[in-house]
Amino acid sequence: MAKQENEYGVKLIVMRPAFKVVCPLTQAPISLKCEVDFMPGDFVPEYMEVQNALRQKLDNKKFTIEGAAREILDYFDSDDYQPEHVRVVVKTENNNTYFPVEVFIESPKKEPGDEKSAEKADKKARKKPSEKTDPGNPGNPDNQEKIDN
Repeated sequence: MAKQENEYGVKLIVMRPAFKVVCPLTQAPISLKCEVDFMPGDFVPEYMEVQNALRQKLDNKKFTIEGAAREILDYFDSDDYQPEHVRVVVKTENNNTYFPVEVFIESPKKEPGDEKSAEKADKKARKKPSEKTDPGNPGNPDNQEKIDN
């Protein structure tokens, strides 16, 4: 990834990419407008590379709105850029399939010297529910009583 040192002390970079994805649930095309609030640490991204990389990852690919938001967040919240914080907002646009939707997702806030707790919070946020803990799964012990009755 191309990046440059944050030599000017930039505190916030706001990027507004747009993509077209295909909903894997309905197969409907969806236009997405995104806003990325990127609080750089020591490095700032090279914008043309960001645009090309995100288009390659998302354009005309199958993603839910939530999945697209996570993909964008994961791209920016990486060891390559080492940001202080990243917030992603993804909005549907010109979508006749259903009402407008906005999804917000952000990296865990990092306190100085607190990399371990931020790392744990991030892993927890990315963890998929297991069969035993997923509230919608019949294998969850909490749902057994409902099934048996």
